[in-house]
Amino acid sequence: PLPGLDRLFEQFMGTGNLNKFYRIYDGSGNVGSRSKNIDASKFPLSQAAYTDALKGLNSYETFLVDGKHPIRVITMPILREKKLVNLVQVGTALEAVQETLSNLRILLFTAVPSVLVLAALFARFMARRALKPISRIIQTARDIGQGQELNQRIPVLKVQDELGQLALTLNEMMDRLENSFAQMRQFSSDASHELRTPLTVLKGQNELVLSKPRDPKEYQEVIASNLEEINYMSKVLEDLFVLSRSDENQIHLNCKPMELRDLVEEVCKHAEVLAGDKDIRIIIAFLESVKINGDEVRLRQMVWNILHNGIKYTRPGGELKVSLQDEGEFALLSIQDTGIGIPEKDLPSIFDRFYRVDKARSRDEGGSGLG
Repeated sequence: PLPGLDRLFEQFMGTGNLNKFYRIYDGSGNVGSRSKNIDASKFPLSQAAYTDALKGLNSYETFLVDGKHPIRVITMPILREKKLVNLVQVGTALEAVQETLSNLRILLFTAVPSVLVLAALFARFMARRALKPISRIIQTARDIGQGQELNQRIPVLKVQDELGQLALTLNEMMDRLENSFAQMRQFSSDASHELRTPLTVLKGQNELVLSKPRDPKEYQEVIASNLEEINYMSKVLEDLFVLSRSDENQIHLNCKPMELRDLVEEVCKHAEVLAGDKDIRIIIAFLESVKINGDEVRLRQMVWNILHNGIKYTRPGGELKVSLQDEGEFALLSIQDTGIGIPEKDLPSIFDRFYRVDKARSRDEGGSGLG
């Protein structure tokens, strides 16, 4: 052995390390020096390694010592003027590596399934947590679809995320649905009330007149009264039909250039006849020429409804003041009366269908609250 080489090997590989070894051969393949922990007879220099060394190539080999202990060996040539002078062979036992691989294999076969199960459970938990708002949305929509609770709303936890925005949008939609259903119920109730009253009057008058023989004048009075009730019901049904078409956007406006002042003057003249029967004056305070683009039929109906309501709820001896002004892009039509007025608490409801304030609920005044 070369002096000091074992000591250098121990400093590099570690003292008492039996898993690593070295051997140095001369150019003929004879062992010149080796570490103390190796028995060269158990695996001599192979012919393949020696042939590669003659070519100046490193070789890598794996041997089984005693048929069961694997070692990994690298053989490196030392050349001088392209002639093989020495071979250096360094090896290490693979038992520790194989043991590590075996332990790792056991760990993988035992730990990986556990990790996968835990990951699956965690993923399921997170998925259920993430999908819980969607489940609430589905359940709420199902309840509404079954007609159970229209006042239910979806809890909104995080407004910033997509589910929060979806919940807000659906809640707004449900608000509109609830209001629509409430209006439909009120609409049906009020429509039934408005139609039931004249039908009751018709039935009562006809039963009364048929209860015993009457003279022709009494029959004429009953028929005239019945005709008034029929006209009233026809007006209610016509208004309902117009509203229905309006809700479905089936009313097509025939807009064209027109003079609004002429239309207002004409409607006021027709209304003076109705106002004169109640000793009510219609005063045209100021009518300015205003050119607009509008539907003459619908505008005439609108002005007539306002004047008619003013006359209807103004006491005898009162007056209505009408004025029209050009406001640039708009026309300002003002109709003021000295009627019974509208209490402040009823102002938010004046545009509700069938709505009439308590002072005006009597059918003696006529009207259905649809104008």
